[in-house]
Amino acid sequence: MLGRLQLSARIKVNMGEQVANNREQQNLLYLKEVDGEWFLLEEPKGSGLIKKEYIPMGNRLVYPKKWSREQAVEVFLNHMIEQQHKIIKNANEWIRIAEQLGLGEHIRKSR
Repeated sequence: MLGRLQLSARIKVNMGEQVANNREQQNLLYLKEVDGEWFLLEEPKGSGLIKKEYIPMGNRLVYPKKWSREQAVEVFLNHMIEQQHKIIKNANEWIRIAEQLGLGEHIRKSR
């Protein structure tokens, strides 16, 4: 029995991993572009497993129905903004490296 206790103590819960066998109603929030205008649309998804953390995938977020729409939009948009900041940071790092290698003028010409 001691071996089982030690084994269970080593189990690590990853982000977005199921933490309970319970199910709850969930909604789907997603971005859609129509004729150059962007819309945040919401629709019921049905019941799904309760998760420790809800992380957007692409332009969609599945979230518990008990959240308010405002909370879901805040989580979704904050995640999207954070991802864009990471992209900008990585691009700036590559530009800095290119300039150190003397390729900065080639980059500026190609833009």
